[in-house]
Amino acid sequence: MRPIYFLLVLALIYIAQVGAFFALSLQTDSPSFANAILLWAGDETAAPDRLMRLSKPFSLLLPLFLYKMGLAAYVALLVQQHLAFALSLFFLYKIGLKLSNSVHLAQLFTVLYAGSGAVGVYGLAILVDMSAWAAMLGLILLILNFYDNNKFTYNKLFLLGICLALGFFVKENVAVAGIFLFLLIILNPYFAAKVKFCQLITAGAGFLPVLIGGLFFTRFYFGYNLIDWIIFNKNNAVTYQSPFLAFCTQTFRSLDLGWFLVFWGIFAYFFINKTQKKRFDSSEKAFILTGVLGLGLFPLIWGYYMDRILFMFAPCWLYLAAFGLQFLYKKGYFLAFVAAFLNILANLVVYNFPIAHFLPLVYGFYAILLIIMIKIKS
Repeated sequence: MRPIYFLLVLALIYIAQVGAFFALSLQTDSPSFANAILLWAGDETAAPDRLMRLSKPFSLLLPLFLYKMGLAAYVALLVQQHLAFALSLFFLYKIGLKLSNSVHLAQLFTVLYAGSGAVGVYGLAILVDMSAWAAMLGLILLILNFYDNNKFTYNKLFLLGICLALGFFVKENVAVAGIFLFLLIILNPYFAAKVKFCQLITAGAGFLPVLIGGLFFTRFYFGYNLIDWIIFNKNNAVTYQSPFLAFCTQTFRSLDLGWFLVFWGIFAYFFINKTQKKRFDSSEKAFILTGVLGLGLFPLIWGYYMDRILFMFAPCWLYLAAFGLQFLYKKGYFLAFVAAFLNILANLVVYNFPIAHFLPLVYGFYAILLIIMIKIKS
């Protein structure tokens, strides 16, 4: 797809996301983030930071600056989210290009991400989720640029450790980038186990002191830190009647129609791919396995099963989806566009006009469409 058409499609998806979910901009957590900005700014009307939002102060740094420049706290958060959306798509496209060396795949990858329901509902709301996802994607891109097989240096690994530690003070979801770096080192075919161990130690040497220093600083400055926030959330975790069902449901909702394309991508890799014999290299394997490992560990570590949180693994899975769509050539673009706009429509209806069995109807329609597109000869 020509760059101008690609940008036009992304612009249309953005307009659709904003139009569909602007009414949902004010979320349950929005007041607590706005209050944290007021508290940090020294506003006497601010309430205590009960949810410890300032334990991750970097997520509120730009909104604080914009607030001091005259914007309302809610507007400042919204501005940051929309800027982060554009930044996320840029990072995502570059990640796709770096991993696959294919413009086609990178474009499909970006379209699928931009059209995900979680992006419109939470990523463009008065929260910090899009900002956190942008930080995570930026760190993954930095890792790919700094740790390029046998071209890395220990100085760069040390710096990556520092950057990962700083990322935790944006949001804890940057742990996904940490998992990716770990797997990238472990799966690298160019180095012996001893060298890999030294690489991990070097990254850890940059990571731990900065993380510990940040924890002490936030505890001293704000009265609490990230550990206090984690303990608070652990003690107040949701009790589910059926934890496994809740986890599976929210995992599926994190990508909605994207999962159909993920399954197709897996099938295409093992069966359709036989003639082209395209095999994932160590970077691609590390990226995909980050999603597998992260999703597997999540219910053991965290007690909140929400599509909003589980979406942090979405890029790893959507890479598989984009990989599979490549084999459908121009029909791949069509299926990606349809998935994006149907995701938006489905979430619009679910959150505003709860129609019985609407989601299964949308899922069924798209599954049939996917089968038809696969059956039609390219």
